[in-house]
Amino acid sequence: MSPENSYLIFFDGHCVLCHFWVRQVLKYDRKKIFYFADLEGPTAKRFLEDRNLSSTDSIVLWKKGEAYWLRSEAVFRIAKELNGVFYWLALFRFLPTFLTDVVYLLIARQRKRWFGSFAACPPPPIGFMERFLS
Repeated sequence: MSPENSYLIFFDGHCVLCHFWVRQVLKYDRKKIFYFADLEGPTAKRFLEDRNLSSTDSIVLWKKGEAYWLRSEAVFRIAKELNGVFYWLALFRFLPTFLTDVVYLLIARQRKRWFGSFAACPPPPIGFMERFLS
């Protein structure tokens, strides 16, 4: 993972909604600080095992040498870093995490029913291959 101030986003590689948001992050990441790996891949498995986290069905955001964030905290941190059009979403980070995680989990549990899923993780968008880890 590089450069030094970058973040790694672990996402559900089979989820249509997750891929939509990955494309949005790529589109608005002017600083090119976000990299991606699907939760089903070896990078995520190693990350989760190293932290004694059970397999997760949540977005995970990791800044090497600093911290990692799950669920709504990860979403708010991404929105804050993207700034611009996503800044309004970051404003919700001031609400208690237990409340924002309830909303996050409601959407997360229904996302495949509402938006569908891929049989296999689709390839990265053209021109962004270097931002995706296996």
